[in-house]
Order: sequence, then structure tokens, then C-alpha cells
Amino acid sequence: MTITPATILTIDDETAIRTSFTLYLSDFDYKVIEAENGRVGLEIIAANQPDLILVDLRMPEVDGLEVLKETQKRWPEIPVIVVSGTGEITDVIEALRLGAWDYILKPIEDMSILIHTIEKALERVELLRKDRAYHEVLEQEVKKQTAEVTSEKLISDAIINNLPGIFCLADSEYQLVKWNENLVSISGYTS
Repeated sequence: MTITPATILTIDDETAIRTSFTLYLSDFDYKVIEAENGRVGLEIIAANQPDLILVDLRMPEVDGLEVLKETQKRWPEIPVIVVSGTGEITDVIEALRLGAWDYILKPIEDMSILIHTIEKALERVELLRKDRAYHEVLEQEVKKQTAEVTSEKLISDAIINNLPGIFCLADSEYQLVKWNENLVSISGYTS
């Protein structure tokens, strides 16, 4: 079985940074797409649905915060990692509040940090997909079993109501839990 490499979109207005990310990530078998600003990045996201997005904050036309807002609104399952040279804590907080999965400061001294962050985000996406699939299977099983129980109840009610004579079933505290229509018609008992 061939595993398709993850596609990473890097959105940065600095060509040198985009190129260095592309060269480095290609060595790890990632497919990298580049965008020179947020507007182009959003067009690429819409057309290609990458597996992960690396975005700078300060860019012309559409900045990284706008990319985050739009991505969260339209493609919330795509992880976005901010890679920015702004060291302002307000930028970090705002990016995380808008849905960034992580925040890395430029310049990146050790590129293994970038790979580690990307791998952790992709692992998290896979776990979320598996969790969603598991919940869907559980929901289907609950629906199936509910239908079976409902069907069995209808059958048992039909059998009980068609018994000749009176039928009643009591629990351990002598409270009636099941009875047939004959009991109701003779005694008027309803509950």
C-alpha cells in the first residue's frame, strides 16, 4: 500500500522563507505548495485542500490572522501553524484564539522544531478523524440496536396482547411492568 505524502501549504511573503521550507520539507517527503500572500493562500486552500498550512502573520493584501479566520470558518479540520517573526504575545494569543494549532517564532534556529510541530499536528488530525469515524460507527450501532429493541418490543407486545385471558408481569416490588389488553378491559387497570 502506497501512502500519499501530506500536502503542506506555506503562506509567506518572503520568497527565501517559502523556498527554505519547501526544500526542507521535501526532504521529509512532504508535498509543499507555496503562496506569496494570504489572498493567494486562500485560493490555493479552496482549490487543493492541503493537509496542513504554515502561515506568516504580517503579509500584504490578506494577513495571516485573516487566513486563520477564513480557514476556521470554511475548513476547520485543516491544521494551521503560524510561523511568524512577530514576537508580540498579543499576536500569539490572537492567533491561538482564532484557531492556530501552534505558533513558531521566526527565524527558526532548529528546523527539527518545525518537523516535530508538523508531525504532531498531522498525528492529531489523524486521531480526530479516527475518533469521528469511531463515533459514527457507534451511532450506527446504537440506531441498529434501538431498532432491534423496538421491533422486539412490538413483537412481544403483540404476543402478549393476543394471549387468551389475562396476562401481567410484576417486578420484585410487585409493581406491574407488563400487562395485556385483556387485563385493561376486565379491570380497567392502566398503570
